[in-house]
Amino acid sequence: MQLNHRWFKSKKVSGKLPAFPHKAPILEKIIELEKTCEKLSYGSKKDKAEVLKAVKLLQNIEEDVNKVMKNEEK
Repeated sequence: MQLNHRWFKSKKVSGKLPAFPHKAPILEKIIELEKTCEKLSYGSKKDKAEVLKAVKLLQNIEEDVNKVMKNEEK
C-alpha cells in the first residue's frame, strides 16, 4: 500500500487505512504534524519554537506507534 502525505490533511484519511489500536489519537497527531510541516515548508522564516513543536510531535507519534507495535507482538 502506498500512502500520500497529502491524505493526512484531514480525518478522511481514517477510511483509507486499516484498523489498528489507538488509531484515532495517532491519526490526530499525524494530521497536526502534516499541517505544521506544511506551514514550515512554505512562506516566511519560522520561529525555532515552531520547528521544535514539529520535532516533538513526530517523536510523540513514534512513541505511540512503537507502543502499539510492541503490544501487537505479544
